[in-house]
Amino acid sequence: MRDLKYLLLIFITFHSIIFIGCSDNGNNPIVKNSGINGHVLYLDGSVGKFAQIQLRKLSSSLLLYTGADENGFYQFDSLQAGNYKVSFLSNNEDIYTYEVELSVSEDETYEQNIYILYKKIDEFNALKKSTDVFLIKFEPEGGKIGDNYQFVDYLSGTFIGDDANNFTLSSDIYFAPENLSWSGADSLFAPDNIRQNYEFVTSITETSNNGNHEIRFSGEDISKILSNPINGFIFVKNENEDKELVIPCVDFINNDFGLIIRYK
Repeated sequence: MRDLKYLLLIFITFHSIIFIGCSDNGNNPIVKNSGINGHVLYLDGSVGKFAQIQLRKLSSSLLLYTGADENGFYQFDSLQAGNYKVSFLSNNEDIYTYEVELSVSEDETYEQNIYILYKKIDEFNALKKSTDVFLIKFEPEGGKIGDNYQFVDYLSGTFIGDDANNFTLSSDIYFAPENLSWSGADSLFAPDNIRQNYEFVTSITETSNNGNHEIRFSGEDISKILSNPINGFIFVKNENEDKELVIPCVDFINNDFGLIIRYK
């Protein structure tokens, strides 16, 4: 009888060890003590109030959403460690989608700012004065880039559908003086008068292919154009051009003039 009790004790102990071992290896609790937070910002530092942010876990189909507060702050709490993609998704056709991948460790709160990037700077006012001259002033806030020109690769403007090759974007660019009325006498906007009396900004030469024209501003010209002077710019046709000068377009459907912003 003593031997039977001894064997039963061994049997119970053995199975208890097996049960405990299986529990430890197969049913570990899921640890959700990580997080991601940051601010939604424009490049000039102003905040993106109430922007919607998406979080995707790359190893699964998990999708989470949250909204930034009035200070542009957003946060995701109670996350597992892992690799994620944080995105600002906009339905506005004037704004790029911004997304970034990051890796979060257990018991870590990762800080990641999200940036709202405008696709274009379009006109506040634009006026064609003659076949040789036009004026343009961009929207006062522009692309909300501030002084962060290092994030911009180039600015581009286009004119399309010129199958007869009658038009050009090649031009010399000048600041429009603050006291200059856009409705002033034609003599004020004669190319020779502009070249002799107004402050020069830069020259730009188009590339043309199959009736489509394009100009690009890069390097130091980016900061000059984005400076957005109070009375705008005067574009004057290059002297060696015999075509009609046209205004670069960013939205042919809505007849918007301006430049596309291409980021690095």
